[in-house]
Amino acid sequence: IWHNLVPQGIGLVEVPNFDMMLRQRLFSEFTTDHLLYFTTETLATTLQVCGFEVLDSRVVWHDYILSAIVRKRTALDASEFARYPEKLKAQLNAYLAGFAPGEVAVWGAGHQAFAVLALAELGGKIRYVVDSAPFKQNRFTPATHLPIVPPQTLETDPVAAVIVMAAGYSDAVAATLRDRYPKVQVALLRDYGLQTLPANA
Repeated sequence: IWHNLVPQGIGLVEVPNFDMMLRQRLFSEFTTDHLLYFTTETLATTLQVCGFEVLDSRVVWHDYILSAIVRKRTALDASEFARYPEKLKAQLNAYLAGFAPGEVAVWGAGHQAFAVLALAELGGKIRYVVDSAPFKQNRFTPATHLPIVPPQTLETDPVAAVIVMAAGYSDAVAATLRDRYPKVQVALLRDYGLQTLPANA
């Protein structure tokens, strides 16, 4: 039905009323003509999952039929969502190209950082991942196998730059880095891509 309607097209869907069949114990209503049986709730859910907006739903013809008027929803366009990982990978690799191998660290050992590190194939290009949570330290990132270290490692094993991937904590982490490590370049992973902060004066 969805494929036979133009965008925003209106359709009528009618099926046997399984609510009534249950209520009246009408086992004789089961026939080979119908592969599936729907209640009011399961019909609405099925139609929504299949790309329709349910405009009206009612019981008709002596309670035997569930009748729904539907409108075809426009399909979700996720093309930019699908292209974004490659764009981000290119941005990260262009940024890393400005440094010697192993001169950049990442701050943030959360699931989003792990996904970005793996999808951008940064395992051999990052020296370590910093995180202030003790339960994450002295472990390794999944897929990329980078060591997760405490913040003081930036003093004992310094790097030239840190990419902050700390989600809601990113701005606070960047402020801490710029205050305590003024010679370290800082970049932040934002929802729109990589933001490079200007060097400290």
